[in-house]
Formats: sequence, C-alpha cells, structure tokens
Amino acid sequence: MHAAHCISESPASARRHECPRPRRATRAPRRRRPARAHPRPTRLSRAPPQSRAARAPQRLHPAPAPAGPRARTHPLPSDTTTDIAAGLARLQASAGTPLHAITDFFSLFPAIHLLTSAPAPLTRATHGVLAAFLDGAPPDAAYIELRTTPRATPHMSRRACIEAVLRAVEARPAARAALVVSVDRRMAPSEACEVVRLAAQLRREGRRVVGVDLCGDPTVGDMTLFVELFAEARAAGLGVTLHIAEALVLARRTCVEICLTSNLLCKTVQRLEDHHIRYYLARNHPIAICTDDILPFRTSLLGEYALLMAPPPLGLGLSEAEIETVARMGMESRFPPAPAPALDSPADADAV
Repeated sequence: MHAAHCISESPASARRHECPRPRRATRAPRRRRPARAHPRPTRLSRAPPQSRAARAPQRLHPAPAPAGPRARTHPLPSDTTTDIAAGLARLQASAGTPLHAITDFFSLFPAIHLLTSAPAPLTRATHGVLAAFLDGAPPDAAYIELRTTPRATPHMSRRACIEAVLRAVEARPAARAALVVSVDRRMAPSEACEVVRLAAQLRREGRRVVGVDLCGDPTVGDMTLFVELFAEARAAGLGVTLHIAEALVLARRTCVEICLTSNLLCKTVQRLEDHHIRYYLARNHPIAICTDDILPFRTSLLGEYALLMAPPPLGLGLSEAEIETVARMGMESRFPPAPAPALDSPADADAV
C-alpha cells in the first residue's frame, strides 16, 4: 500500500497525508507548532474540512511511491527467503532504514508485500495506517487519499486486494478517506489494463475509488505505454496522479506533491535548503505536502509540516501565512468523490 495524500487542519482549528498519498490527505495548518517527526502517507496540510474544491486534472509527485501500511499481520511462512528476511530486519531496525540511493527504497517491498498478501491482514494493516493519520488528538490529517498497488497472490485476486483496502477506507466517513489505485510501471500492459479497469468498475459501482496512480521504480519501464490507458481512466471520471518529472506543470497549474523527508533520504536533493519546493512557492504554483511511505521513512504529516516551520538549517522557516497557503493548496487539489451508484428501478429506491 502506498503513501497517502493527506490534508491537515488550519492553525486556528485542527489538522489534514500524504496521506498515502496515502497518498492523500489534506488539512490546513494550525497555529500551534506540529509536534512530530516525519514520513507518512503522501500529503499534508492543515485546515478544517471544508467544501470540496475542483481539483487539477492530474498531479505529479517526484518522490517514489510508498510501499505498504505499517502494521503487524500474520507469522512468516517457513519458506521465507533470505532476501525477505533481510528486508524485515531492515524494516525492524530501531535506527531506521538506511537509504543511500533512490533504488534502495524498492528493495524493501518484498518484505512488506509478504506481510499483506491476504485480505484479512491487508484490511487490518489499512486500518492501522488510517488510524495513524485520522485518529490522533488532534489528528494528523483532515482527509486522506490512500494509495495501493493491487497484487494477485495465492490468497487473493487483484479485485479482492482492492476490496480489502476499501473495507477499511469505507469504514471512515467519505469526507475523511478515499482510495487511489496504483499501476506499477513494471507491470505488463495486460496487468496495467486490468488494474485501471478494475478501478473504473469499482467507481461505477459506487465504491470509494477516486483516482489512479502511476508509480514504481522511476529507472524502469516506458511511460508512453500508459498514455492511452490513463486517458481511459480520466474518461471514466478517475483522477490521475503520476510519479514523473514536472513537465508542463507550470503551464497547466498541475498540483505537485512534495515529500521532503523522502527526497532527502533518497538523495533526490542533497540538502533541505536546495529543495525545489521554493521554486513552486515563489511562483504560487499548487503543491501538496505528502509523506510518501510511512514505514521505511519513519515520518508523519506533522513531521513534514514541522520541516516547513522549523528555522534553517533544521527546516525551511516558512511563515504561518505561507504554511496556511500550502495547506489550502493541498485541500483544493483533492480528487472529486465517486458518484453514488445509480438505482436501476423504483423498487431499488424503495429498498434504499
């Protein structure tokens, strides 16, 4: 499961991921200083839940896609491979997971996937991720768009995988949580097609799927293979979010997801003061603060906002007004909700 897009609440009220972008979660900043370290779902901002604004047709996020929810599930089988055991040891290290290059991040996935390879543990893990973002006092996020890449395993189909995550997402109010279904760029065209069409079908059924995402190792795959497929997703009413370079984003006012901790640990920027967030802020371009994967990066939405607020060299030293603006940008870039399922007959209406 991916990081989420999170939204937090305003200084004067409560908080937004993130996310998972999650994602995604969104909130407007509050006036007190956030009190935690960072990575979590994809997006953060703090502002009390407000009316849903129309979002940009697509979002771009240069950070790697998150892996899976942080939660304990079932015992490891006896045939656990050496690579998976090593991955688990790295994830459980008290000092955190050392990442020397962006490709190190993806070596953690086999261990995470093993722990969430059946519907029950996957739903349980999703509940844990949502609780981490939405149940605090105050919560990390007012709204979260969680992301997951559906996998077919001996214990579940891809549809069963998405439905396992939706069971946890749909246990929350619609104004607080939704799901973005991810396509890994390493997938075969037939697999990617299956994932996008499952997302579209579930949306037509009234399930809480709001978008599709292109994720995965940016050093592999050919993005041009997904152009027609993602056009099909948009035609089905799904939002589109992409892990790519920021081409054409200024002209189109496309919201860019920012994962500060992920960028630093994966060495896509060497120092916080060199981060490209300032480029977008100087142009008043829409951005959303996100967490990327909360397990390997050991962060939270509050932690990401703390990096915005802290004075240099510990943070970017943004003013309260600037942070409020960033939080509102995140809220305004949410994907529209799935429509209610159509009623086939007057009898259906009576049943409702």
